[in-house]
Amino acid sequence: MGVEVDHAGHRCGEPDQGLLLAEDLDLAGGAVQVDRVVLVADPQCGRARSARLRDVPVDRSAIRVKAMLIAPNGGRTAHAVSVHAPTLENPRGFHRLIGGSVELGERHLDTIRREITEELGAAVRDLVLLDTVENIVTIDGVIGHEIVFLCTGQLEPQPPAAGATLTEIDGSVVPVVWRSISGEGETVPLYPSAAEWWVTHVATGLP
Repeated sequence: MGVEVDHAGHRCGEPDQGLLLAEDLDLAGGAVQVDRVVLVADPQCGRARSARLRDVPVDRSAIRVKAMLIAPNGGRTAHAVSVHAPTLENPRGFHRLIGGSVELGERHLDTIRREITEELGAAVRDLVLLDTVENIVTIDGVIGHEIVFLCTGQLEPQPPAAGATLTEIDGSVVPVVWRSISGEGETVPLYPSAAEWWVTHVATGLP
């Protein structure tokens, strides 16, 4: 079953709206549960992109499966990360590898490709799986538990040295910076923390 809802009247610069496709609806008792959402932006505002339904606030009551990318620069001296706002545990904020949640029926490498296209408008070259790691983190007092497919590859095009941003599926925009491979001089932590070992090894040319 599919349901289409036309959202008209949005302006450029607002979160993408347009075509809403809902699958596997639960109509019992008049309630509607949307399991899949595709947002298509007005072509006059830029490229169209798909997106998943995001709960606000994020539901961290279950273990989530993610795929994330270690994306070194050409000289392998730094790698691209997104910058996130301060939390109770990290008052200066934190850095996170670029990536996102694996959707049902989606392979982890395809998740990376989709997320990079949606969020950065870029592609990934030489994409390979490095490891599968477990990430348990507390954000504003709430425990999050993730299983992460940790991958590496080259972004094309690569983000500029300054002023790069990433558009998340809820329309929010966060900065993208180049974090030192060694972590020297960095004042905020990297998540998932289990990626730190792999970051330094990717710098040596591995895998």
